[in-house]
Amino acid sequence: MNPENGKIISLENLYKKRDKKFKIFSLESNLKIQPRPIIEVFYNGKKPVLEVTTRSGRKIKATANHPFLTPQGWQELENIKKGAKIATPRIILEPLNQISIENHKLGLLGYLLAEGNFCHPHSFYFYSKSKEEINDYVSFLESFENTIGTIDKNKPTVAVYAKRKNLKRETEAVFWIESLGLKHKKATEKFFPDFVYQLPNNNLALLLGKMFQGDGCINFKRKCPQIFYATSSVNIAYGFQHFLLRFGILSSVHKKKFKYRGGIRIGYTITINRYDNIQKFIETFGKHFVGKKDLIARKILQSHPIINKELPTWSARGSYDIIPVNLVRNQIREVVYNNGLSLQKLASQMNISTRLFFKDDRKIGYLRETINLIARKFNDQSLFSLAESDIYWDEIKKIEKAGTEKTYDLSIDETHNFIANDIIVHNSHAVCYALIGYQTAYLKANYPVESMTALLNNSANDVERISLLINEARRTGIAVLPPDVNKSVAEFVPEGQNIRFGILAIKNIGTHITEVIVDERMRGGPFTSISDFVGRIHDRDLNKKSLEALVKSGALDSLGVERMAALKNIDDILRIVSGVKKQNGANQANLFGNFAHPEIRLQKTDPASKLERLSWEKELLGLYVTDHPLKDFLEKVESNGKRLPQIKEAYKMANEGKNIRIYGIISKIQRKSTRNGSPMIFAKIEDLTDNIEVLIFDDVLKKNPALWEEGNILELAGRISRKNGEPKIICNEAKKLAL
Repeated sequence: MNPENGKIISLENLYKKRDKKFKIFSLESNLKIQPRPIIEVFYNGKKPVLEVTTRSGRKIKATANHPFLTPQGWQELENIKKGAKIATPRIILEPLNQISIENHKLGLLGYLLAEGNFCHPHSFYFYSKSKEEINDYVSFLESFENTIGTIDKNKPTVAVYAKRKNLKRETEAVFWIESLGLKHKKATEKFFPDFVYQLPNNNLALLLGKMFQGDGCINFKRKCPQIFYATSSVNIAYGFQHFLLRFGILSSVHKKKFKYRGGIRIGYTITINRYDNIQKFIETFGKHFVGKKDLIARKILQSHPIINKELPTWSARGSYDIIPVNLVRNQIREVVYNNGLSLQKLASQMNISTRLFFKDDRKIGYLRETINLIARKFNDQSLFSLAESDIYWDEIKKIEKAGTEKTYDLSIDETHNFIANDIIVHNSHAVCYALIGYQTAYLKANYPVESMTALLNNSANDVERISLLINEARRTGIAVLPPDVNKSVAEFVPEGQNIRFGILAIKNIGTHITEVIVDERMRGGPFTSISDFVGRIHDRDLNKKSLEALVKSGALDSLGVERMAALKNIDDILRIVSGVKKQNGANQANLFGNFAHPEIRLQKTDPASKLERLSWEKELLGLYVTDHPLKDFLEKVESNGKRLPQIKEAYKMANEGKNIRIYGIISKIQRKSTRNGSPMIFAKIEDLTDNIEVLIFDDVLKKNPALWEEGNILELAGRISRKNGEPKIICNEAKKLAL
């Protein structure tokens, strides 16, 4: 699943794309689920696979040696038995890049995915026996342009047909449904269109709420709520279960057989049990219910003994939502004893049974609420972490052979796990990590330049990572030199104890002109001057854009070219380049080939300042290479005995909501507007150790708008926000620092 847009992508397609900027959800060491970058995607060939089915109905195919997270740690599938618990996510974050859709479109789609018929040749039908549903559906339908609903009440189930008002024009509702690819889809073929995955939760709640209004069941008998959604489509079933995780609602999918027109059909139910899931379900979707469902939902909230707080939350017996006993029991005992209590005393104080804490082979786990209660009593962070984790320990119901299939795997940085089919799995290449780690350490120690060069080339499309690697290289005494037409090749290469930047990394320089430059240097030797260079590189791709890029990036510095002077004289240089091309095209004697090159005399100008040179490097290479604007500033500050906080240290130590103070240079600015139209800024702030995104809202922005320009060095304070994954700073004050 892509955290950026919420969409599901298969490992096969991910392998074909080979997009190393792609992120995926992963379980962190603090037991929270966050986005993580993919290092590599592997194809492992065709292998025998097993299919795992859990109690909640989740399914996944994997090889026998693929590790899953159990209460005993990571175990290969072949060593896991039926009845064992494996880790699955209990929540999925909203996508970072969301799209909003009008309510009438979502309401219509929700009803049609439930009780709609898309098989009519010209339009579609909706069926219902509920007057409230019919009225609600028609209100959505007739919000579309040139669309009216015609109601047929001749049968017990009322049919509503989407019809054009003006027969000469197309109905917008029909056009929209067709654009989603749903036309002519049978009940078993229905699916969630792609945009649904990118909806914010409030939009998604409306869509799912109307689906449940159409095909859901909710009743309240003997103070025991029954809530389930029924569908004939396997895609809708597992999609519905997946989307419920966006709201932290756990559910289970069950395959059913039912009679239909004299035959037997396959269907699916998505069932919601346990008071907390029921409460979240009704509070999230109940606002979109009408008629009888609305009344029953309200009654459940009022009458359920745990939801209305007649009973404590830890009295939810028979729950499958537990923390496995072998994961937490010894931890409880240790915390209790370390606080000078006996288990009997604790049980008495908390009004719970002493047997809860003693070894009993029949006991499989503890309610999360119980562990949370104990954690609060002793303010124990380790117990809090277990009680409030993003893990739901799902039971394996079946492990079956599933033939031979193509197999793929991912490599995830640091955490070495990812979520697939809503199950947490290890990247199986991690079994080699100990060896790889040893080899990496050996290479770093014995071949530091070659090792760093390989890392830089492996990160060729990730400018931020290259910037961090270059800073790391500098700290170890390895200089990363700027591109040079006399020394560079296409990629990064070792140069003595240093590393030389590749020409191909320069913006606006393509593969063809890079090959021409390197080939000509190999043929005719190093270029001796700017005249020699333009005389020998008479190629169509040596134009104003590419020549400016070579100058600004410093690639022509070794020819004695001062960057500002070359830029001021760029048109004169290009005229000579044009003349060379014409002479070459006419097959005449090459003026610069067999004879001495006439010297290009550049008009004198003031040389570029250090900041100008660095800003050009940033523009063309994506980062500062020859130096960093902060370096002089940092040395000046530290010479006075001060030490400024580093981004790498500061934000990793700060928790959600904590105040933080950093300094750095603005490397990127993105101006946007909030939902109410107020201006805001997303700024990327970097220092020599790391970078972080800073959000500046209108109240801070209007105090000094001129602060927020790329290249400014700032000291700023704010609070950490880890919402939606990567840490950010919400800025509350900032000031410019002078060099």
